[in-house]
Amino acid sequence: MIAIKRRAYPGETDCGDQLEYWQDGKKLTCCVVDGLGHGAHAKSSACKIIQYVGKHRTESLETLFAGCDKAMRNERGGVMAVAWIEADQLTYASVGNITGYLVRVDAEQDSHIVKHLHMDRGMISGGFKKLNVQHLTL
Repeated sequence: MIAIKRRAYPGETDCGDQLEYWQDGKKLTCCVVDGLGHGAHAKSSACKIIQYVGKHRTESLETLFAGCDKAMRNERGGVMAVAWIEADQLTYASVGNITGYLVRVDAEQDSHIVKHLHMDRGMISGGFKKLNVQHLTL
């Protein structure tokens, strides 16, 4: 299940938080973006980032993030996370302050394990030094 709850900043009608996902055969690509700032400008930037990811989602995450950063250089920009899920594998990368978690449920012990996923400093349009792509087994 994929879900998002958006809430505009107080006094604004548009929200800069966007989520989109694409199913290509057995591979699911999920992208979460937070456009810089608030309101219509933040939403516009987030939507442009989502559109870029949608068109380039088959590229490696390193190429995808670098290309999106370059394409957004004259735009407001934002932060983003991209997750690929295929079979029992998760590939994940994040630039900026989007926090990802992998939650594993242990039904036998009636508990769960939470793993904080790595995020890199920077932003899309403003550059980032390094992209740490994580490869995890689900």
